[in-house]
Amino acid sequence: MNKGQELDCDMALAQLWDYLDDELTPERMAAVRLHLERCSHCLPHAIFGERFLKALRDSRGDCEMLDGL
Repeated sequence: MNKGQELDCDMALAQLWDYLDDELTPERMAAVRLHLERCSHCLPHAIFGERFLKALRDSRGDCEMLDGL
């Protein structure tokens, strides 16, 4: 991705879970964050993902499978 090039919805949503897991490069994290700040279509997907991951963390108890979350 060239500097200044914005992501479209397909690109942003394809990287959403990696973004939520903080697994992208700093530049890609910034690009996805910028897209989400500007896009009323994609933002609800990100909000759902954040809430989903929080619910998993909050309800996991002693489940070893979710230790990385």
